[in-house]
Amino acid sequence: MCLVAEQAQTIERLETRIAEQDAEIVELQRCLAQDSSNSSSLQRFAVPQAADPLTGPAQWPQARRAGRP
Repeated sequence: MCLVAEQAQTIERLETRIAEQDAEIVELQRCLAQDSSNSSSLQRFAVPQAADPLTGPAQWPQARRAGRP
């Protein structure tokens, strides 16, 4: 098989897998949001989005220690 065709199949397979994982993440976040006892943990697991995918990931928020601003 031609290299370009193999790459196209791989890209299609990976795009499908990413879409499935995105749907699973949305469902897991929805489940977490329904449980009020862990509402603060939902923010802890949120992944920051990059403003521009070409510039790299956004900075993670700095963890704050108890009693410190």
